Amino acid sequence: MWNKKDKMIDKTEIKLETELSIFKYSLIGLILGVIVVIGFPLASTGNGFSLVFIGLLLAMASLVCGFFTGTLFGMPKRNETDSSDYTLNNSLVEISEWLTKIIVGLGLVNLTKVPDYLNSVGQFVKKDCKDTCYVDFYAMCILVYFSILGLYMGYNYMRLVLSPQYKIADDNMLKKQLVKVNEKLEETTIENKKLKEAATDLQDEMNVKGNVTKELIKMVNQPEIPIEDIQITSSEIASREDVNESEETIQSYVDNMINEAKEKLKRGLVINPIDPQQGQWGGKAINNERELSAAVVEFSRWIFEINITIKSTNDNKPLQSGEVILVALHDTFGEPPFRLVTVENGIAQLKLVSYGSFTIGAYADRGTTELELNLAKLPDVSDYFKTH
Repeated sequence: MWNKKDKMIDKTEIKLETELSIFKYSLIGLILGVIVVIGFPLASTGNGFSLVFIGLLLAMASLVCGFFTGTLFGMPKRNETDSSDYTLNNSLVEISEWLTKIIVGLGLVNLTKVPDYLNSVGQFVKKDCKDTCYVDFYAMCILVYFSILGLYMGYNYMRLVLSPQYKIADDNMLKKQLVKVNEKLEETTIENKKLKEAATDLQDEMNVKGNVTKELIKMVNQPEIPIEDIQITSSEIASREDVNESEETIQSYVDNMINEAKEKLKRGLVINPIDPQQGQWGGKAINNERELSAAVVEFSRWIFEINITIKSTNDNKPLQSGEVILVALHDTFGEPPFRLVTVENGIAQLKLVSYGSFTIGAYADRGTTELELNLAKLPDVSDYFKTH
């Protein structure tokens, strides 16, 4: 059965056989070249040993130049595509590409001059070997043979030996970088998880505190005169010495104010559900010599105390003692969101606790005078109060 492991072993064996084959042919070519370089001078008359050294120098120089050129031609071209596992790049690769193109370009341009260059080298060597024939041909053969042999050896050495080593080194570097990135990613994930848990705990705590605060505010805002107890309150008001009205009269105009206020609230919830009392009470804080005012105090973060006052602007026409004033609030203040307060010493006062601003409506003079005050338009209040 052909599996991945067998495939890897087979590839390794093929690579090893290829390297051994290249090494064998390179060694054979080198040995044959050295035999000719040494054999020709020794078989000739004259300066045989001197010519041996000259031939070896030419052979070494040609081999080195050819080997270097071969490594340039064999330098691996590293791709930048996602499908390749060999994506790194450096300046050496670019330089090798430039030099390769330059060498090929110059070689093609000066191709017709190559024989003259080789002949000039041969003539230069022949000057010192006057007694030996064919020295120029000997020198030219050495240059051509060892240059090609060096090119062959350098190209294959780069492709079969150095290129895999480059890839291994680059892969190791990428693996180290990947390990560091994964470690940082894991640390970031853990930190994000901790932050998310902390945010959840904080949100839960805020929800609990918010619910407690709402309950406390609801308790603080309990009406002084509950709507359902208006009959009992009417009898108490009528029995006061400073009140000249009967219980039935008080009960009648209070019921009328409540019914009309409910109709206003119903219309306001349709027109402006965010602030239903706005625009339902005539839009005037001062009307018929009566004034609706309020003072806002922030006594805790995002919690405001509102002191509402209804009084006369004419000392000769004060509010009657014992008169019941209806104050209409935001619909979050109960069902219905109305408060009944009595006039004491010419003033009716109501204290509330709120999260933000809203419009207040009021009935004075037994329901004949309408007053309206938008708390968001009061001077010297915070932007948070205005927008909440």
